[in-house]
Amino acid sequence: MSLDTEIAIIGTGFSGISMAVHLQKLKMNQFTIFEKSDRVGGTWRENTYPGSACDIPSYLYSFSFAPNRNWSKRNAEQPEILEYIEKVFKKYHLDQQTLFQKEIVKAEFDDSQGRWFLTDQEGMQYRCKVLITCCGQLSRPMLPPIQGLKTFQGEVFHSANWNHDYDLKGKSIGIIGNGASAIQIVPRIVKDVKRLTIFQRSAHWILPKLDPSFSQPQKFMLAHLPGFHHFYRWYLYVTHEARFFGLYRGSILAKWYQHRVQQQLKKQITCSESRKLLIPDYPIGCKRTLISSEYYSAIQNSNVYLVNSPISKIGQDAIYTLQSSYTVDGIILATGFKSTEFLSPMTITGLHQQNLNKVWEKGAEAYLGMTVTGFPNFFMLYGPNTNLGHNSILLMIESQSRYISQCVKMIFSKNLKYLNTSPAASLNYNQMIQRKMQKTAWTSGCHSWYMNTDGKIVNNWPYFTWSYLFKTRRPHWNDFEFC
Repeated sequence: MSLDTEIAIIGTGFSGISMAVHLQKLKMNQFTIFEKSDRVGGTWRENTYPGSACDIPSYLYSFSFAPNRNWSKRNAEQPEILEYIEKVFKKYHLDQQTLFQKEIVKAEFDDSQGRWFLTDQEGMQYRCKVLITCCGQLSRPMLPPIQGLKTFQGEVFHSANWNHDYDLKGKSIGIIGNGASAIQIVPRIVKDVKRLTIFQRSAHWILPKLDPSFSQPQKFMLAHLPGFHHFYRWYLYVTHEARFFGLYRGSILAKWYQHRVQQQLKKQITCSESRKLLIPDYPIGCKRTLISSEYYSAIQNSNVYLVNSPISKIGQDAIYTLQSSYTVDGIILATGFKSTEFLSPMTITGLHQQNLNKVWEKGAEAYLGMTVTGFPNFFMLYGPNTNLGHNSILLMIESQSRYISQCVKMIFSKNLKYLNTSPAASLNYNQMIQRKMQKTAWTSGCHSWYMNTDGKIVNNWPYFTWSYLFKTRRPHWNDFEFC
């Protein structure tokens, strides 16, 4: 059985919703959204761990076309963000065009028909003219390849699949990883557990988090004073945009950030030996710079142990390093995501039976992070080299939504069989991206989730957001092949 739709959108996170709303604005309502889960939300549906929150201010980490003037605090936590996503989804009546619990596992382009044929996990097939993936970069948890992990007798779960039925009280817990999720989890669970052992692979630069709740006068002005909400959002944009200067190699701002972190360490960590373990051996910005004002204080609790030795194996009830062993009742894997494996495990086949995973075997890349040569009528949001290290990703997502909706309008208004990015445009663009990348801290020697196993940065946009917004304000049709 096969069902037809003109435009297929995969995913109901921020990207999927933005894409659908921008299509609606151009009166292109002939789309269907496919969602693998039974509810909307994307990463904010999945990541329900204690302390889950955004490190970008909420008034900037929200849609420009759907402002929320009643955020409870500067940086909202997961429940409030998910509630916002659900409200926007309902506001634009997207439930009427969404198929839930439909995970698309395969997409094949038919050259003769100019159509994509999609297959879901149950074998149901769908046909569409345009395919738009909105799957995000941080959607597939990464399980570390540690010997013995599968044979551990206690409780094991990834931070993105938090087991809320497992009671941490009185337990000895090992948490593997000390990245963005871990520094939010540790302060929330440290008082409940009997013992918390943190297995740190490498230290991170952690800036203090300015996260106060809004006062009543501030809430009133944001909600009711004409123009104040827009002024505040613009202020947040400008101040965050300036943070990109800190991502240039050896910049003055980067040195100031490092000094600020070291000052915070001196104030919050009394033991000089502990401070040494917490100072990274790479320049700030090389890996994701974290934000927390609670983590350093939390790890000073008497029931917390910071382990800086590599894990050698996991036994039935303990985690082993080369120097020692640590008995634990449960293990939390705060080990991040398979960020460089874009769109996997979905199989996407384009012109002349090209497999997208094969095309990307040396590192994912796309023209403007949205289109790939040889894969006509196929678009991505939050694709390769569109992640940010300094500002709100929603700025990029909305820009991509506007750009893609213009391309889709061209396909239908001109009754094109397909629209395909030219090889020259794609090559020139991606060479430019990698040239600019060399000026950033991301290429200063450390290994991060921004790069693949060959050391190629495939996730991040290497410049200011205003530059990307300018490049994507409208398509340059000379960069495409029409059929």
